[in-house]
Amino acid sequence: MTKDTTQNKIVYTYHTDTDTLATYKEFRLGQTKHLYYDKKGRIEKKNEFFNGKMEGQFFWFYEGELLSKDERIIRGKKYTHEFKYDDSKRLIEKVSYSNGVFQGNVKWFYDANGNMVKEESLQKDVLTTKNSTYNLANQLLTQTTTVNEKVIQSLDYNSVYASSEKEKEKNDKREKFMKRKTFYTFDTKGNWVLKKFLNDEKYYDFDQIDGKYHVKKRVIVYK
Repeated sequence: MTKDTTQNKIVYTYHTDTDTLATYKEFRLGQTKHLYYDKKGRIEKKNEFFNGKMEGQFFWFYEGELLSKDERIIRGKKYTHEFKYDDSKRLIEKVSYSNGVFQGNVKWFYDANGNMVKEESLQKDVLTTKNSTYNLANQLLTQTTTVNEKVIQSLDYNSVYASSEKEKEKNDKREKFMKRKTFYTFDTKGNWVLKKFLNDEKYYDFDQIDGKYHVKKRVIVYK
């Protein structure tokens, strides 16, 4: 299948035995993108060109159904991310390299219900940790962020999960920042419909299109 316009051309090819997308090539004003897919529809490689010159190469590698590694070569530099998962196929670690040199990693920890309770990010000598707690309905209660063991942000969420409407109270405790409380109200489907803080209220109405919620109207009322 080919799509042509005055300024660009897109060419598709398909795997003959599975009828799934094999390649996608886009030509647009001197920029060219070539994307290659396996028979399961997963992207495996992407090449980017500008005026016929290779600008970047991207590669994706899989173990079973899960992404195990991605690589990108941009202007001669190679960047790599390696991914690790637990037995429940949840992402637990991402390790980053630049030209083979370790740059940092991110680790995720989960409770028995699958809630992420801790995130650790190490970039150079900076360790950022985010700890979270949940109530019996698996709704977020507290979240504390530290940088090199110093608390920089603490959030408290007050969720009334037995009610049709829910409020979340967020306290910003960062030093040298304005301290304020923000209240969020949700409908029965968990969609954010009201945010209230300081001296104004912002209302949002939602409609559902193709399973996604879109903002229809916003009204700001100042007291």
